[in-house]
Amino acid sequence: MFLLTLLLPCLKLDPLLLANIKINRVPQKIMSVKIQNAELGIFFNPYETKRIPIYSVKRISEKMENCLKSSENVEKCFSEEMIYIRLPRKLHLLGSIDEKIPKRRFEEKVKESDQEIGASIAREMYKLSGKKTIVGIIDTGVKWNSRWLSFKIKDDLSPLIQEGEERNISKVMHLWDQRTLRDQSIPFPKGMTYPDGFTYGFECIEPARRSEILPGYNSCISDDQSGHGTHIAGIVSMETDDESGVAPHSAIIAVPTNLYEDEVLDAVDYIFKIAEKLNLPAVINISLGGHFGPHDGTSLFETLLTQKIGEGKIIVAAAGNEGQANIHIGGTYMGDLSTIVSIRDDCEIQFWFPMDSGVELEITFKGKSAKVKKGERQILFSAEEKISLIDFTSSADVPMTYLLEYSLSERKESAVFVSLGEVGQAQIKITFPKTTYFDAWISSDPSSCFFTESGDIKPSSENTIAVPATAREIIAVGYYIITEGENKGKISPNSSIGTENNGKPNITAPGSRIYSLCSGSDEYLCSGSGSSQATPHVSGAIALALERNPNLTPTEIIKFLCQSAKTDQFTGQTPNKIWGCGKLRVPEFISLIIPKSNPFSEYKLYYSIGSETKFNNSFKTLKLSSDYPFRILGPNFQDYGWSKNHKLYLKEIPEYVDVEFLDGNSKKFNLIGEGIKIQEGLPKNCGCFISSQSNIASISYLLLISLIVKSYLSILRYRIRRKKERKKTNNNLNE
Repeated sequence: MFLLTLLLPCLKLDPLLLANIKINRVPQKIMSVKIQNAELGIFFNPYETKRIPIYSVKRISEKMENCLKSSENVEKCFSEEMIYIRLPRKLHLLGSIDEKIPKRRFEEKVKESDQEIGASIAREMYKLSGKKTIVGIIDTGVKWNSRWLSFKIKDDLSPLIQEGEERNISKVMHLWDQRTLRDQSIPFPKGMTYPDGFTYGFECIEPARRSEILPGYNSCISDDQSGHGTHIAGIVSMETDDESGVAPHSAIIAVPTNLYEDEVLDAVDYIFKIAEKLNLPAVINISLGGHFGPHDGTSLFETLLTQKIGEGKIIVAAAGNEGQANIHIGGTYMGDLSTIVSIRDDCEIQFWFPMDSGVELEITFKGKSAKVKKGERQILFSAEEKISLIDFTSSADVPMTYLLEYSLSERKESAVFVSLGEVGQAQIKITFPKTTYFDAWISSDPSSCFFTESGDIKPSSENTIAVPATAREIIAVGYYIITEGENKGKISPNSSIGTENNGKPNITAPGSRIYSLCSGSDEYLCSGSGSSQATPHVSGAIALALERNPNLTPTEIIKFLCQSAKTDQFTGQTPNKIWGCGKLRVPEFISLIIPKSNPFSEYKLYYSIGSETKFNNSFKTLKLSSDYPFRILGPNFQDYGWSKNHKLYLKEIPEYVDVEFLDGNSKKFNLIGEGIKIQEGLPKNCGCFISSQSNIASISYLLLISLIVKSYLSILRYRIRRKKERKKTNNNLNE
C-alpha cells in the first residue's frame, strides 16, 4: 500500500495534544507525519517523484517545550513540512488476572482450554510443537525465569539439584524492556543496553544464560508486576509436568511496554527484525487495544501495523471486552438528537461522519456551551489544570485524503470532544441536516467516561472491536465461556462485537477463567478472563501452522481459521458479528495447511572441554556454542532450550552430540573424531567444526590435495629417474 498526497495540506493538530498543551501538560514525545519527496512506482509512471507522508516519533526538546508553553498559535512551533501532529494514545489491557489455585491442581485446570480447542490432539497428530517459529508477546512483561516457562536440562549434575533450583533455560530468547527511559549519562547494568536501531529501554539476550555463559554479567532485571503478560506467555508456551501451552517449543521474544501505540510499533519492528535475521516466521500476540480512529483499518496506527505484516509475519490482536461497556454510539439518524456522557476522569470522544455531512455539534458541560460545524474549534472553559473543548477540524487522525486506497465515497471527517481535569455529565447535541450514518467512541480509557442510557442516542454494543484488531489483515479474537454451568459454550457478554459488514471478529477462543502462570510464585496458577486470554490460544495455533508452513500469509491464515472453525447451537450461522467464523479448532485448522519447509543452512558449532567441582563431585564440562540458536538432544543428556550457548556437566565427554538448530536442521556431531577442540579461555574463532558432513567434505578435500601432491612427486621422481637412466645410457654409448 502506498501513501500519496492528493493536496498540499496545512498542519492538522491533534485536539487531545492541544488540550494538554493549553494546561501546560507538555508531553515527552509526539507522533508526526511530514511531507517528503520520494520516487514511487505508481500505475503507469514508475519513477515519478511524489510528495508522500512519512511517519516518525519525536521527543520534545527544551526549545520546543518553551515554544509550546508561550505561543498562542502552537502550530508555529512545528516544522512546515509536518502535516499532522499527534499525542501517542495509550492502549489498554484486555483481560484481568483473578483467582490463584495451588500447584496440585495444575493439570486439571491447564487441560480445560487445551481440550476445548484440541491443541494436544493437533500436536500429537501432526508432530508439531511450535519449534522453528517465533512468538512475540507485547505486553506488561514476562516472568522469564518461571520454572514452568523453561526448557529442561538433563546431565550428570541434574540429580544433585534440589527441586526449585533447577538450571533450566527460559523459553524467552530475547527481551526488550521498553519501560525504562534512561538518562544516558547513567551507565547501563553490565552487558545491557538498548537494542540496535532504538534509543530507549534495555535488552536482555538469552536472559536465563547471562550469568552462566557470561561470567560477571548481571541477571536480566526485567519483571512483570501486573502479571498480564506472564499469563499470556503461559497460555502459549508453559509446560508443567504433564501438560503444556499451545505451542510449547516456540521461541519467545518478549517486549514489556508502557502500552503506547508508538512503542507497540517499535516492538513489532524489533520482533520481526530478529525473526528475519534468524530466517524464521513469527506471530505477534497483542492482547491490548484502544478506541481511537475510525475503526476501519485506515488510522495511522492500523496502517503502520498493516505495512509490517506479510508472508510469515502475522499479528493477532484481542477483539476487546467492551460488549457491555457503553463506549460506542452510532447508527443512521436525521434531525436534532442528543446523548449524555458521564465523565469520571480525563475523557476523549471521537466522532466520525461521512465527508461533507453538514453535521453540527453542540456541547453543554459545567454550565458552559459551545457549538461547532466543520472547520471550527471552540474551548468551553480553560483553567490552570482544567480544560474542555470541541474540535471539528478533522484532526482526530491523519487526514483520510492521503490514503490512496481510501475511495472518495469512503472518506470521513472527524470531530473530537476533550475534557481534562473535570468530572460531571456532558450533553452532546448533534444536528443531522440529512439522513447520515455516524460512529462515536470513548477513545480514552473506558473507565474514564461512558455514554449513558439517557438522551435520544443510546449506547450500542455493535462496532466495539478494539484497535488494532479492526485492521483488515490483523486477526481479531473474541472470547467465549468454557467453565461448567449454564453459560458454558456461550459467548461472553463482554466480548466486543463487530458489524454485519466489517468481518470482525475473525475467530473466537476460550477466554473466561483461563488458568495460566502467575507473575509471583510458581507454586500457583492464576485465572484470567478476557479477549486477552483468548488471543494467545490463536497465536499458539498459528505458531503450529507456521511450523508446518513458514510462508503462510495473514490472508491465508484467516481463510484457514474460518474454514476450520467449529459452529454449534451457540454460534448459529457464521460468519457473524458476534462469533466471526466460529470457535477455534486446532486439529481442523492444521489439517488445511500443506506442509512446506524452507531450505536449511549450515552453521558453525564451537566447543571446549574443562572441569569443575560441584557439590563435592568432579565433573567434566562441555561448552557448546554457535552463531545460531540450537538445542542438545542427547544421546544420554539434554538441554532443550533454544540458545547460542550451552554448558553440560558430565562424568565423561561423549564421542558425539545430537543437536537441533532452531530452523529444524538436526545434526550428529562427532566431537572426538572430527571436531577441532577450542582451548578453555580462547576466542571461539580459533577453531570450529561445522557438521559431520562438512568435516567429511573437508577431509575429502585434504585427501584430494594430498593425492595431487603425491602424484606430482611420483611424476617428478619418475622424470628424475628417467633423466638419470638416459644420462647413463649416453655415457655407455660414448664409451
